[in-house]
Amino acid sequence: MKTETLIKFFGGGCGSQARIAKALGISRAAVSKWGDTVPPGSAYALCRMYPDLDAMDKKEWQQQHDLKTTPKAA
Repeated sequence: MKTETLIKFFGGGCGSQARIAKALGISRAAVSKWGDTVPPGSAYALCRMYPDLDAMDKKEWQQQHDLKTTPKAA
């Protein structure tokens, strides 16, 4: 999961890292060290807490990889 997706889910802007940290029970400083990708354990925990986040992440991944579902021929 991209950190950008997570920040967008938590409202973006000022305070989003603090909201993420609170949801996970970790420090804001730990969140700020993630870089571009959320660590797998944290991503898993957040997706379990917020199913809409999981759906948002999947949608963005599909758009990024251009995986459109093609209808089957009859």
